[in-house]
Amino acid sequence: TGNDALPTAIPFNDGVENLLKYAFNMNLSGPDTRSLTPGSGTAGLPSVGLTGSGAATMIRVEFLRRKGSGLTYTPKRSSTLAPGSFVAMSGTPVVTSIDTNWERVVIEESANPATSPKSFAIVEVTIPE
Repeated sequence: TGNDALPTAIPFNDGVENLLKYAFNMNLSGPDTRSLTPGSGTAGLPSVGLTGSGAATMIRVEFLRRKGSGLTYTPKRSSTLAPGSFVAMSGTPVVTSIDTNWERVVIEESANPATSPKSFAIVEVTIPE
C-alpha cells in the first residue's frame, strides 16, 4: 500500500523494483532476486551469458515477457557499466509462447572477445506514457 505499491518501489529491500517483478513473473509479496533458468524457467530476472567461442562468440539475453501488458521491453548492451552507455540490441529476437500470459524472448549479438572484450546486458522495462 502507499509508496510501497509504486512501480519503482522496492518494498522488500531486495534491490528489485515492483515493475520488474511484475514484468518478469516474480514474487510481488516478498523478497525475490532469482534469475531466469535459460530454456525452461517461468520466472526470474533476465539471463545473460555467452555462447560460442572466438569470433563466433555471441552474447545471449533471455527473458520472459508478459503478453498484453502494454509494457515495453528493450534488451540493451554496453561494453561498460557507465550510466547512459547501454544501447538497444540489434539482433533478431526469437519469441516462443509459454502460455496465454507469458512468452520467452531470446536475443543474441556478436561478442567477439577480440573486438568486444567486455559485454554487459540489461532488459529495460518501461510503462508507456
